[in-house]
Amino acid sequence: MRRKPSWVSRYRGSGWSLLRVLPTWLAAVVIPAVDCGCRGSPSCPTVVDMRTGSLVVAATLLLALAGCVPVDSKPSTSPSASATPVFASDAEALAAAEKAYAAYLKVSDQIANDGGKDPKRLDGLATGSLLSDDLEGFKSFAGKQWHSIGETRLTRTVLQSADLKRGGQGAVVVYLCEDVSGVDVVDRNGTSVVTAGRPELQQFQVELDLVGSKLIPSDREPWTGSSICS
Repeated sequence: MRRKPSWVSRYRGSGWSLLRVLPTWLAAVVIPAVDCGCRGSPSCPTVVDMRTGSLVVAATLLLALAGCVPVDSKPSTSPSASATPVFASDAEALAAAEKAYAAYLKVSDQIANDGGKDPKRLDGLATGSLLSDDLEGFKSFAGKQWHSIGETRLTRTVLQSADLKRGGQGAVVVYLCEDVSGVDVVDRNGTSVVTAGRPELQQFQVELDLVGSKLIPSDREPWTGSSICS
């Protein structure tokens, strides 16, 4: 996955330099994004739509768990190798990715609501460049005495790819849509710093690493092309 553009290069507003460093998710809240889309939708994507910020993944998980877990008929050549995939199906991988990203997003919102305090709350919920960028961004966020109001809603996820056996870095990649219409970011005087005309729906490509049996978001970038948020 290519590195995301810097926050300052993505910002094209009133000429302020205040947005030089923001948490990765917060750039979507404050900075207007380019037109959303998808560079060639994956064939037959697995999709989960949600009506609220609380993810509706139980049904997907039940359907995934009801299926058969593939078993390799050939004996393993290595005692440590497992013939059983980490996820039984693409639907199960998507549900796990969605749950992991929702947990990350919820805590990110809480840290922003608190003015960037105690960003170490993201430990175990994010890793890689996503975590390092957010930690740096929240430090700047606190220094500017900004805080957010409201919560981001995850409204749709689409599976791009899932390596059901190998795992590791970039094991699962998803497209997702976030609704930031209920989120404001204000300075210490209570004045909004959100750019006029900010799109309420933002879409991204998110990469998740498999650590043990747990998916952890590790990178995120804007996604352009046909809309994921439709």
